[in-house]
Amino acid sequence: MRVANLDGRLVIVTGEAGHEIGYDVEKSSGGQFSADPQAVYDVWGAFTAWAAEGQFTDGTPVRPEALGSPAPAPRQAFGIGLNYREHAAEAGFDAPAGEPPVFTKFPSCITGPRGDIEMPPGGNVDWEVELVVIIGRRAHRVGADEALDYVAGYAVGQDVSERKLQVAAQPPQFSMGKSLPASARSAPGWSPWTRSPTRTTSSSAARSTARWSSSAGPAS
Repeated sequence: MRVANLDGRLVIVTGEAGHEIGYDVEKSSGGQFSADPQAVYDVWGAFTAWAAEGQFTDGTPVRPEALGSPAPAPRQAFGIGLNYREHAAEAGFDAPAGEPPVFTKFPSCITGPRGDIEMPPGGNVDWEVELVVIIGRRAHRVGADEALDYVAGYAVGQDVSERKLQVAAQPPQFSMGKSLPASARSAPGWSPWTRSPTRTTSSSAARSTARWSSSAGPAS
């Protein structure tokens, strides 16, 4: 079972790849939950308890072209850089000995899995596939052993960077080069709903729900 943003409305998705059915959450819940895909993360506990009952109605086939980001307007979006050794070596850096670099991706750059990305002329465009970690509970000073209790789910993302802009200032300022319009794709557009997330070692973060990390911490 997954949650998705279908034509701007929150749906629950069931079925196998190519045969998915989307159930409108607002309609199925009789208005208990909003159609706004972002709003569900503020009531994630109540939503998952309701969804576990499986009382969904009036399902419709999922059209891939209608999918948007499963967390389209997070309050905060963070990226974790140099989060695996091969990427650090490729970029000419040593793997971080302590905490990895953390940067912001502006929420205005988040988009769904389709559409054009317009980059500045004369730039140096790079892209990376990322794991997006979506946070479903308010989190502050959370210990590592509790961190996964705050995760609502995961989505695949694409981090697009304009490298010249990223390092134009000294010291470098990553966020501008990583936050151009539509430069943070969420694909295929839904987040797996998992009550016991699998631990992963390469993850960053997008909040309020979403955490744009690669693992959907984009590499820097």
